[in-house]
Amino acid sequence: MGKEGKIYWLKSEEGGLKVPPIQEICYAVTFLPQINPSWWSIKVFLLEPNEYISDCEVSFLFEHAPHDILKSIDFLDVYDGPKKVATIYLHEA
Repeated sequence: MGKEGKIYWLKSEEGGLKVPPIQEICYAVTFLPQINPSWWSIKVFLLEPNEYISDCEVSFLFEHAPHDILKSIDFLDVYDGPKKVATIYLHEA
């Protein structure tokens, strides 16, 4: 149960990555302050790997995750540990 969007990776001078991911599938975490628990593991499928801006599809890794929230939010911040590395702007359904 994923949601399509566009991911914007932060460059190193913005506190993000030195280079964008080169693989099509990335695993990361997101923070959702609207729910508890707030930290969730996500899987991001990149349609254009090795680009700082790419169309993508994001989904949660676990069945018990709050999948429905993807219908009611406009964006997700993506973290590598405590460091924000990207934002995914979700497309309308």
